[in-house]
Amino acid sequence: MKHSFLKPSFARTMKFYLSPLLLLLFAFATSAHAQKASGKIIGSVVDENSTALPFSSIVVSSAKDSSMVVGQTADENGKFSFEKIPNGLYMVTASMVGYQRSTSSAFQIDDNTIQLPSLQLLHASRDLQEVAVVAKRPFVEQLVDKTVINVASSISSTGGSALQVLEKSPSVSVNAHQEQIELAGKSNPLVMIDGKPTYLSQADLFNLLKNTPSENIEKIELITNPSSRYDAAGNSGIINIIFKKGSKPGTNGSASISGSIITHGYGRGSIATSINHSEGRLNLFASLNGMEGKGFSKTIYDRTIVDGPTQVRFDQVYGNLHWLKNYGYRAGADYNLGNNTRIGAKIYGTLNKLKTLSRYSDTKLYNADFTLKQKYYTNAHTNDRRDNINANVNFDHSSKSGLGINFDADYLAYTGIKVNSLTTHFYKPDENLDGPPQVVRNTMPLSIRIGVAKLDFNKKVGKFNFEGGVKSSFVKADNEMVYEDFENQWIVDSLRSNRFIYKENINAAYFSFRRPLTPGVTLQLGLRLEHTRLSGHSTTLKKLNEQNYIRPFPTLFLSHVLNAAHTLTWSYGYRIDRPNYQLLNPFESYLDPYTTLRGNPDLQPQFTNNFQFTHLFRGVVNTNIAYAITRNLIVNEFPSITKNDSKMSLSPENMSFSRHISITISAPLALTSWWNLQASLSGRLSRYRTFYKQDQFLVKQPTLSLMMSNTLSFGKEWSGEISGNYMSRRVYGLLTCPPIGAVNLGVQKTFFQKKASVKFIGQDVFWTSKFVGSTHFADLDLTVQSLGVSQTFTISLSYKFGAQNLSKEKPTNSNAEEFQKRASGGS
Repeated sequence: MKHSFLKPSFARTMKFYLSPLLLLLFAFATSAHAQKASGKIIGSVVDENSTALPFSSIVVSSAKDSSMVVGQTADENGKFSFEKIPNGLYMVTASMVGYQRSTSSAFQIDDNTIQLPSLQLLHASRDLQEVAVVAKRPFVEQLVDKTVINVASSISSTGGSALQVLEKSPSVSVNAHQEQIELAGKSNPLVMIDGKPTYLSQADLFNLLKNTPSENIEKIELITNPSSRYDAAGNSGIINIIFKKGSKPGTNGSASISGSIITHGYGRGSIATSINHSEGRLNLFASLNGMEGKGFSKTIYDRTIVDGPTQVRFDQVYGNLHWLKNYGYRAGADYNLGNNTRIGAKIYGTLNKLKTLSRYSDTKLYNADFTLKQKYYTNAHTNDRRDNINANVNFDHSSKSGLGINFDADYLAYTGIKVNSLTTHFYKPDENLDGPPQVVRNTMPLSIRIGVAKLDFNKKVGKFNFEGGVKSSFVKADNEMVYEDFENQWIVDSLRSNRFIYKENINAAYFSFRRPLTPGVTLQLGLRLEHTRLSGHSTTLKKLNEQNYIRPFPTLFLSHVLNAAHTLTWSYGYRIDRPNYQLLNPFESYLDPYTTLRGNPDLQPQFTNNFQFTHLFRGVVNTNIAYAITRNLIVNEFPSITKNDSKMSLSPENMSFSRHISITISAPLALTSWWNLQASLSGRLSRYRTFYKQDQFLVKQPTLSLMMSNTLSFGKEWSGEISGNYMSRRVYGLLTCPPIGAVNLGVQKTFFQKKASVKFIGQDVFWTSKFVGSTHFADLDLTVQSLGVSQTFTISLSYKFGAQNLSKEKPTNSNAEEFQKRASGGS
C-alpha cells in the first residue's frame, strides 16, 4: 500500500504554517512600544566565611504581598542578575539545602540598577564538621538559547552511558537500528565533546556514546539553532557533551566502580576516575575510564520480492554476541600568564576493541505458496580495533580595552583495522547441503589524519558586541578493503576489493554583532562563509568525485524581555550537512549472499532553513515553536531490491525534501516538598518526499513525544528517581515505526557526609525500547525489528575525595567543530 497525504498548494501550506508565527512576531514587535520602565538587580551569595555558594536558589518577590516575581539559580561563582524588572518595591531571597535562608531588605526599582550586598547563608547546623552540603541543579535547565541536561542530578543516569542520558533528554530521539540521533525532530545533529566534534564514523560515534560512562559527564547542552560562531554543520543543531573538569585551589577527584547485568543475563563492569589539582597559576586535570563486558544485537528482516508471477519471501535473523573493551583517557594543563591571559594543552583519546563470540545469519527463502525454497546459514567472526588520539593547544587573552582573543589548534589521528571472516552453508528444503560452502574474508585498515586551526575575537564598542573569526581544516582519510574468496587458498577478489582516499579542505570566516534596539529588545546578526573543497578517489574503480563550492550561512536572533516573567526569542539559521567520509566510500560490505551495505560517492550535502520562536516564562517554563525545510535530505540506509537475483542493497541516498513543524513545552513542577517532576511534551508534523525507482514516495506523519523525570527525597541520605519517555508513530526514511518508550528507575544511599554513595539503577526495566519499522511501497515489502542492549540493571559505588567545590575549566572553544563526527563516517 502506498503512502499518501493531502496535497494543498505550497502557498496555502506556507500560509498555514507561517500565519501563527507572523502573529507572534507582530505581538513581539508591537509590545516593544508598550514596554514599561524597569531596572536591573545584581548580587551574589556567600557562606559565613564569605566563600561563594554556587547554584543557590534566588527568588525575587514583591515587598507588598511577598508574591514571587521571578526566580533563577546562581552561577558557579555564586553570582546572579535579573534584568527588566518592572518598577516597584522588591526583596530578594537566597536559599540552599543545609543552609538558612537569607532575605535582603526591601528596595525600590525606578529605572535603575540595584547592586545588593552579598547575601550570606549560615549553616543550618552549628557543628560544621557534621554538615556536608552539595548544591544540586535540576536535571533539565531551560535557557533562552539552549537546553542544559545536568547529568549528575539524575540518579538513574549513574552506571549508564552518554547515549542513555541522551535517550532521556527532551527533544532527543535515538534510533539504535540505524544508529541515528535526532534533535528537535531532525536527524544529524553535530555531536561535540567539550566543544569539539568527535570526528568518528556513525558506528564509532554510537560505540563511543554507548561506552562513555555518565559519571564522567558534567552536563549536556542541546543547541537547536546555533549562532555564526559555530560551524554551519548540523541539520538539527548541536549536542555538546561537557566532561567534569577543573577545580578550585587544592586537589580533588572522584572514583567509581559499577557492575551491570544486561538482557539475557550478560555482565559488564566499568570504572571511572578523575583527579584535579590547582595551585597558584597552574591547573592540572586527568581522567581515565574503562568498560569491559558482553554485548549483543539481533535484527530480524521479513521481506517479500515480487517479480510478475514470481514471489520470493525472505525470513532473516542476524545475531551478534560480542566482547567489548573500551578505554578512554584525558589529561591537560592550564597556566595563567596573568589575570587576562591563559594558555593550555590537552591530550585525550580512546582505545576500542570488539571481538565476536558468536555472529550468525540464519535465512529462509519461501516460494509464493510459502513452501520452503532454500535456506542458508552464515557464521561470521569479527575482530575490530579502533583507536584515536587528539592533541590540542589553546590560548586566551582579554585586554583592558575589552578585546578578547582565542586561538585553538588540534591534531587528530584515527587508526584501526577490522577483519571479517564469513562462511555460508546452503541447504535444500530436506536439510541436505545445496552445493559447497561459500567462504569469504575482508580486511579493512583505516587511517585518518585531521588538522584544524581557529582564531576568534570579540570586542565591545559602546552598545555593540562584535564577534568574528577564521578557521581552516584539512582531512585525509585512507580506507582500504581487501576482499578474498577461499578456494583451497585465499584469492583476492579484485572486483570487490577497493581503496578509497578522501581529502577535504574547509576554510571559513564569520562575523556577527549584537546590539540592544530598546531597553528590552536585542538584535544579533551573523554571517558565516565556508569554502569547501573535497575529493573522493576510488583508486580501484578509477572513479574520482570532486566538489568545490562556497556557501554563505546567515543567522538572525531577536530577543525581547517583556518583563521579569516573559522572554521571547525569534531566530533563523541556514545550515549544511556534508556527507560523512564513509557514506561517500563505494565499498560493498557483505552481510550474507543476499544482503549488502555500500556507500554512495554521488551523495550530495543537505541544506536546512531553521526558524524558531521561543517563550521563556520565569526562567523555567520553555515553549518552542520550530519550522524547518531540508533539501537533499540524507537517508543512511535506503533499501534497493534487484529482482533478477533477489538481492537487497542498503545505501545512503538523498531524498528530495523534508519539512517539520513542531512545538515543545518543557517545565519543572514542584509537586510536594519531596517530589519534583520535570516534564517535556513535544508535537511534530513531518512531511517527506523522495523517489524510489521513479516512483514518488510521499508521507505526512504527526508524532507526539513525552519525557518525564520524577526525583524523590526520602530523607537526608536516601533519594530515588523514576523517569520515562514515549514516542508515538514516526517515520525514518522509508520506514514507518510504531510507538516506542522506556521506564527507568534509580535509588541512592549516601554515606560519609555525602562523599560516598551506592546506587541501584534499572534502565528500560520492561525492555520496551525495541526498534520496529516497515514499508510497503513499489517493490518494497519489508519489516525490520532490531534488539540491543537497552535493558540494564546496575549497582554503582562512588567516592569523592578532596574539596568538592568544582568550577569549570575554561572552555577551549576548539576549532575541531565538525570533522570529528565525519572522520570515518559519522553524519
